[in-house]
Amino acid sequence: MYVIVWKYEVLADSEMDFRVAYGPDGDWARLFAKHDGFVETELIATDLPRHYLTIDRWDSAEGFDAYMERDLDEYQRLDQQFEALTVSEELVGRGSTVDSGKSGS
Repeated sequence: MYVIVWKYEVLADSEMDFRVAYGPDGDWARLFAKHDGFVETELIATDLPRHYLTIDRWDSAEGFDAYMERDLDEYQRLDQQFEALTVSEELVGRGSTVDSGKSGS
């Protein structure tokens, strides 16, 4: 599984709009869902007020790259549209999940 994690600080009067747009059924998830490699989006409210994490899960890095190649314009349009909801946006990281190698026995 390939994951992409973003960190956001949201403007006080924009939290509800942010949750709708960035949540698991929001604008971003609907855009990603048009592509076969997309698995899910998760929105996490952190312990800090108005701070959130998003975790986007894809079947592979190649699946995400294919999406970006195909829909970059729409990605940029949404990014610009929702920029006004946040104080800051930071890519925390992206990468593949690791199998611990432990057996189930």
